Amino acid sequence: MKKNRIAAFFLAGLLALSSAGCGKKTAEKEETQDQKPRYTVGIVQSREDRQSTQMTQGFRDALVATMGEKNLEIITRVDNDKVSVDKDVKNLIGQDVDLLMTNGVDALRVAANATEDIPIVGTNIVEYRDVLDLGKDDEDDWDRKTKRNITGVESSPNMTDTLSLIIEATKELESVGILYSPYDTRAVVQNERLEKLLDEAGIPWKEYVVPLSGMKATEIGTSADNTTIQVRKVRTSYNWQGEDLELPAGVTTQEVVECAAAQTSVLFISAESMLSDQARVIVETAKTSKTGLVTDDADIARYALASLFVDPYIQGYQAGLQAREILLEEKDITKMKIKQPTTSIEQKLYEQSYATVMEMEFPKSFQEATRYLTTNHVWKLTP
Repeated sequence: MKKNRIAAFFLAGLLALSSAGCGKKTAEKEETQDQKPRYTVGIVQSREDRQSTQMTQGFRDALVATMGEKNLEIITRVDNDKVSVDKDVKNLIGQDVDLLMTNGVDALRVAANATEDIPIVGTNIVEYRDVLDLGKDDEDDWDRKTKRNITGVESSPNMTDTLSLIIEATKELESVGILYSPYDTRAVVQNERLEKLLDEAGIPWKEYVVPLSGMKATEIGTSADNTTIQVRKVRTSYNWQGEDLELPAGVTTQEVVECAAAQTSVLFISAESMLSDQARVIVETAKTSKTGLVTDDADIARYALASLFVDPYIQGYQAGLQAREILLEEKDITKMKIKQPTTSIEQKLYEQSYATVMEMEFPKSFQEATRYLTTNHVWKLTP
């Protein structure tokens, strides 16, 4: 009898403990389910293209890898026009996000004007001073700080490395022909940086205006309703000694490239160029003229003789690490420097068939473009 009583008490104790344990687990489960992300991050991507998409993916991956997915709510908006960008940026600010990542010029400009409180990390920007109207002091004098709620990563390669590539990819470098559209403000900024370095090195250069797709050279400076648009005039170096040929009215892209190839030792196209959709025409014309084409543009890289490839995914990842410093380490964004791509994340590429035409061999520091871009884990070539 006594034993039965002890057994009964023992069983009751076990049931009580079991019930308490279940209650604890249930409470923990409910607590976990109710737990909300600690940080809300908004992303606004100004353009839907491969470069922009890879930057956004790199940014997201960096945040998730370093902060944990359960701690984050990431809201992404992808736009293709300024009206949508404006709407989405202001909508995210209205949701009181903890941080904004802007991808492209339009998104950064809208965000910069819309808030001075929410931290902004920019990507896909060639020149922050130009976008944010921070003045045009000499590049060497700028401390790379915006001194406000904005930091980020620059998207163009280091122009010193670009000049080194041009020298490496040209057998006898006498002059450089710079191809661009005057509407392309990103190209203008990069070209002026390169031109300054070329002047310092004593290498002559000349700019050549290439019509955008569907536009003739005579239409440059004119809008759709035939009103005049102020565009930057072409320039030549102080030591240019070639002919100043005037191209005829209605000149085509092929004719511009033929002229540039005849006058210079090598041609150059900047990163994120508006000319990327004409890459094949430009390259085939230059190749036929046996003149090298060097580029910093990720899309033109697969065709050019030589290119300096800065992976947009890595640039986005770097921006994500900046965001982590702001959110987790509470770094003062006003004192954070705009990051530049470094040699360590740049890859020199060459295109084999072009190299064969030019009778050139490239050292091991170069990778063959098609092979590299096909096997690269985030930058797959598409037809």
